[in-house]
Amino acid sequence: MDAYNTPGGAGSAAPESGEGCEPASCAPLRTIESTEPNCAATATERKAKRRAARAGHITLRNVSTSAEAQRERVVAMLRLHEQSTLQLRRAGIMQTATRIHELRKRGYVIKATLRGLYDPDGYRHEHVAVYTLIAEPEGA
Repeated sequence: MDAYNTPGGAGSAAPESGEGCEPASCAPLRTIESTEPNCAATATERKAKRRAARAGHITLRNVSTSAEAQRERVVAMLRLHEQSTLQLRRAGIMQTATRIHELRKRGYVIKATLRGLYDPDGYRHEHVAVYTLIAEPEGA
């Protein structure tokens, strides 16, 4: 037992011998029973966030918010298949139109079409841009 779980130890709520003890007032500061459900819920939430971050079946190793890192993620995702603005946002690209414009200036040929799509929460969004990589510049 550590100092928190022994009567009279540092931080112990246990009374000295001879005094009455109510279960609620004698509870140790840390108990496994009180933290297990929170840990399980937290682990489940973390797994769900990781799954959501894998938009376009890409594992996001570079989570930098720099423009260059975002451009790299856009190109990597577009190489797999077409991507919507919603999918790119889930991957951490907040200014998708700007990143696409920058890639076009660098020689990438990217087609954009507007569609009505549902987001993961079930809301319908009209005129969502869906990007398709048509061609890459030489040496890319």
